[in-house]
Amino acid sequence: MARQLDGMTFEEVRDRVGNSGGRFKPILDVIWPSWTEQEKDRLCLTLKASITNKNIEGLSEADIQAFAGFLADEGLSAFFWRLKSFEDHVFRGNEFALEGMRSDLQGMAVAVEHVVAALGGTETQLYEKYKQVWKDPEVLGILKRGNVSPLARQERLAQHWPALKAQIDALRKETGGAVAADLVIAHRIRGGVHTILPEDDQFELEALFLTLMRAAVFTFVEVRRIENLKKPSRPIETITSNDS
Repeated sequence: MARQLDGMTFEEVRDRVGNSGGRFKPILDVIWPSWTEQEKDRLCLTLKASITNKNIEGLSEADIQAFAGFLADEGLSAFFWRLKSFEDHVFRGNEFALEGMRSDLQGMAVAVEHVVAALGGTETQLYEKYKQVWKDPEVLGILKRGNVSPLARQERLAQHWPALKAQIDALRKETGGAVAADLVIAHRIRGGVHTILPEDDQFELEALFLTLMRAAVFTFVEVRRIENLKKPSRPIETITSNDS
């Protein structure tokens, strides 16, 4: 009503009402929380936990927050929805929860491709998009190897799913291999969305889901790194003084 009578925006009303009851947030944000902000928080907490548990280097909290903001700004809400749906199946699912988790996993693989496309990938397949946007020589070198590409692409290898996962996981022992392995498994799942994912272990499904999320955020950080390198450096100002 205040908005209608005074022509105020929600933000103006929220700021005028302010905090209440010792809360750290404005009380109206507590009553009517922003869905986007909630999902950004969910994503950040999930990624930070994954990185901490895996002792993964190369990603900072600022990187993760910037990635969440990028998803919101680019309208890539499917990424948020897939994470929320996956968590619902994990924590509030029924006897059919594994089916839902597999579906969410494959849906997230599609969302990862949308992220890479928004970052500049224009090729028709996710794997080729990677090779467009990634410039890190260690990661790119692994992706281009003749013994790695089939792990992501050859459909028949998925018939021996445990062996395929082991081969991809072995890449993590190499320099740049941890990231490359995440990218490879993301394409493998993306390329197999027309078939049933041959995974029945809930903990493995959870690990794979986190792998897809990391593939997206690592690619985001890589593209941002390249963009920063292209920015012209500021000239160094020299201070001269005249001797009196």
